[in-house]
Amino acid sequence: MMFCSRYSKALLAAAGVMAGLWCCAPQAAPYKPTDDRTVLERLPVRPTDPVQRELRELRRAVEAAPADWDAKYDFELVTRLAAALRKSPKVPPNQLMQLLRPQQRPAAKSGRHIG
Repeated sequence: MMFCSRYSKALLAAAGVMAGLWCCAPQAAPYKPTDDRTVLERLPVRPTDPVQRELRELRRAVEAAPADWDAKYDFELVTRLAAALRKSPKVPPNQLMQLLRPQQRPAAKSGRHIG
């Protein structure tokens, strides 16, 4: 009987120590990169996706010549198109420009006439 009480006390003390260490352990902080060019995650991309291939090529062109405004404009245009296609993937090719420049709805006319 004496052995059981010593064993249970030791087990209870060990459990208490482990619980205390677990509660007091420092929590991991999220990683915050200091450089904007740091890649946090690469998303899976189909190798045959023409939009993603064009994005990679344009990104390389902008990195190679940062002063080239044509490359920057093309990269921005394809980036916006890729984002719009992710939201609406089944858009026919003849309506792609409407994704980039959505038509504004006409403003509602008020019922009052002035004049």
